[in-house]
Amino acid sequence: MSYNYEKTFDIVVAGGGLAGVCAAISSARLLKQKGLTKAKVALINDRPVLGGVSSSEIRVPPVGAGRNPYGYETGIISELLYEERHRNHNRWEMGTANSIWDIVLWEAVKNEQNIELFQNTSVRSADSIEDGNGLKIKKLSMVQLGNESNYEIFSKIFIDCTGDSTLAYEAGAECMEGREEKSKYNEIFGQDKPDDGHMGSSLLFQAKDVGRPCPFKAPEFAAKYESEKSLCFRPHQSFKNGYYWIEVGVPHETIKHNEEIRDELLRHVLGVWDHLKNHCSHFGKEVENWALDWVGMIPGKRGSRRIVGDSIMTENDLRDCKMYDDRVAYGGHFLDLHTMGGILAADKPGNPVDTDPDLWDQCRLKPYPIRLSALYSKNVNNLFMAGRNISSSHVANGSARVMLTTALMGQSVGTAAAICIEKNITPKECRNNYIKDVQQLLLRQGCFIHQLKNEDPEDLVLKAKLSCSGESNLDLTQNASSDNEEYKQLMDKAYGTILPITTNRINSVTLWIENEEESEVTLIVRLKKIKHVWDFQNDEDDICQTEIKVPSKHTGPLEINLNVQVEQNSFYFLYTEALQEIVYLKFRKDHPAGTLSVWQSPTTKSWKYMRHNSVEGFELFCLGIKPEQSPYGIENIRSGVTRPYEETNLWVSSPMLPAHVELNWDDIVEISTIEITFDTDLTFTNETMPAFSVSDKCVKNYEIQYQENNNWHSLIKVEGNYQRQRIHHFPEIKIENIRIIINKTNGDLCARIYEIRLYKN
Repeated sequence: MSYNYEKTFDIVVAGGGLAGVCAAISSARLLKQKGLTKAKVALINDRPVLGGVSSSEIRVPPVGAGRNPYGYETGIISELLYEERHRNHNRWEMGTANSIWDIVLWEAVKNEQNIELFQNTSVRSADSIEDGNGLKIKKLSMVQLGNESNYEIFSKIFIDCTGDSTLAYEAGAECMEGREEKSKYNEIFGQDKPDDGHMGSSLLFQAKDVGRPCPFKAPEFAAKYESEKSLCFRPHQSFKNGYYWIEVGVPHETIKHNEEIRDELLRHVLGVWDHLKNHCSHFGKEVENWALDWVGMIPGKRGSRRIVGDSIMTENDLRDCKMYDDRVAYGGHFLDLHTMGGILAADKPGNPVDTDPDLWDQCRLKPYPIRLSALYSKNVNNLFMAGRNISSSHVANGSARVMLTTALMGQSVGTAAAICIEKNITPKECRNNYIKDVQQLLLRQGCFIHQLKNEDPEDLVLKAKLSCSGESNLDLTQNASSDNEEYKQLMDKAYGTILPITTNRINSVTLWIENEEESEVTLIVRLKKIKHVWDFQNDEDDICQTEIKVPSKHTGPLEINLNVQVEQNSFYFLYTEALQEIVYLKFRKDHPAGTLSVWQSPTTKSWKYMRHNSVEGFELFCLGIKPEQSPYGIENIRSGVTRPYEETNLWVSSPMLPAHVELNWDDIVEISTIEITFDTDLTFTNETMPAFSVSDKCVKNYEIQYQENNNWHSLIKVEGNYQRQRIHHFPEIKIENIRIIINKTNGDLCARIYEIRLYKN
């Protein structure tokens, strides 16, 4: 028996991965914000849990631009991930995702009352009609397992977040597949000849210590890996979780042969586990008590069909960071282009960068913008897309396909879709006529867009007078962590540090140095201006170069005179040349916002970030600077940018709590909404934050008070906060002044706020 239904929505999102979840939530919230209370959103997911490849069914940790300091994704996806980190007892590693993450996503969707969620539901077909010079999706048909229900779904706007472009393909959208030749887009990593190749799919596993020896006998069908040579290009220093390189691709087709790929992957998972238990020279009794606890049975896909948009994102767009006027999101993951065939290509590494560090440097990318015109279909007039199926070349997709990047795409198209409903327009018309509206709404939702800032005329903070209890100055000097012997680096390579400078002159800098030589050593220090925190690879000329003699056996601070005029409120890059002698540079574990240290590869000359280890924050070498710098002033809360970029954009109080920010106006103002963006240290990501964690920089307890008739009244009190962005709605009030009192953080001595917004409605 089956049941047949017809339903009508305003926006339909197909695909419940992170792109689809963020698209549905952003569109639903914005429709409500705009007063379209009857507008409805459908989210269709063909699995029992949300999250796509990051879910507990597949368990790939979501990554994005966060391997660039201050590049971590914000907006809806950070809201979800901060919630998950607060609740979850597991770290994010390959194979460790659990049901806590599934529940966080499910709750977030269910909390939006204008979203109807269809799980275990597959899109089967789509009907399109002629619409001017293109097509228009009229309806889609879908089947929901378990309740034997068939649906016909009508909608004004559709968003394809299926990964495989299922909806787009069924609707007649123009799609592309495979790898392009170099000459087509002039891409460094393009092919000599085009082909139909896609990166493969993977299955992960998780092992468990059962407390006693547990032998493993591989089934007959398992692949044989009986020597280290058989896995020579595939790193397996740990046996607890799965490996990305258990991957199968060509000659199989990602979509058509999904079942065969799963079976082949299972052979290799069991074969690799057999190797770890019975043949691996890396492990002895260490693995004896470990057993397979979980093996994925749904292949995590990387590539298949991509939808052609009005623009096609290429490798050059990523490398050149082109500032197109319709930029709405960003990426920053490296060009992650796996070996065709995966583990079937036994004579090659799973990813060429695994065995070639210089190639790795060539594949690194700083955060780059993503265009809206690559996020809607060229020939289907009411279709957006977000995810690995966007309009991009194969090479560009190697970076843009990762989940946190696709989540930003999802939030972007969800926002644009809501504007399409409000204005009764198409995605193309939205891009052509309302792109500034989309961008300003995304900024208000906590997102970052290159070179754009808050210009919302309705934001009352932009017209307020600001004051505060105090501000912190920049302090990069030696601290407790610097006394640890681990926190020093041999100066056999060049080191550099990004500095936010607020004065018009730098007189001197001080480095903490240990010279173990019996003679003095000549150290060369250089300084150049950079445009923003990720710009230190630029080819700009140095504005200053100084030689300093480091005395024999010197240990401690060493002042270096620069005496150079600089531009106020700008970033500068201070760096040293490599030394042949035994000289060390002292580091500290923590890093004030807008600062970070890097080192330079001697072979590629690429600057690389410094992390103390894989699960701690970025390092910073100890530094003194004269005159004192003040980059954390109160005016930063209305800079319009909510992360370090061209300035720090952050207010940091004096190191004493409680602290407060006060806003006042010449005339009485009416407000009903206050929006606050706190600091959560965007150099830490979901991968580097431990279990049950919140950012120690984040404000925990705060109170909002307003002044009326010269009396202060308590408006809102919050305790136990760990989220970056907090939005408070309340009945409209008339005020003279308002202040935010920070009583406690989650560990830091200072209160930190990126932005405050106030609205009448």
